[in-house]
Amino acid sequence: MTDNFEVFPCPELDSSGLYHVHFFLHGLRHRPESAIDRVNTLNPRDLVLLMRDCQNKYDPQALALRTQEDHLIGYLPRYITNDVHKLLDENPQAVSVQVERVNSAPAPIQLRLLCSVTAPWPEDFQPFSDRQYQPLPEFSEMNA
Repeated sequence: MTDNFEVFPCPELDSSGLYHVHFFLHGLRHRPESAIDRVNTLNPRDLVLLMRDCQNKYDPQALALRTQEDHLIGYLPRYITNDVHKLLDENPQAVSVQVERVNSAPAPIQLRLLCSVTAPWPEDFQPFSDRQYQPLPEFSEMNA
């Protein structure tokens, strides 16, 4: 068993002017066995598609991921959904999600599928600019 602690980098503008970030597929453990079977057949560079899941009772901002054949396989991690929503609002056709690596069992289910999101970097865009990603104040600043 592995813990659920996940460390992730802040996306930066790459040399091509693109937003590019890697992530592990979330929610696969809540999908039927057929979704796991489908993930196991994916290959590096395969494209998967984003779907807004606004009626998701756990997270109305959720972005689901499906295969080209409409097989729902999981979700984008919450920590990048706000950024990706902004990118989709800016230019939905230019946002792409690609399979980078498929880790077969016995890899833990939460590490089974590594993907990446790529999109044009809009002018004045700041990744992780939401309040939840702002630095915590130092104790001395709180008592000032």
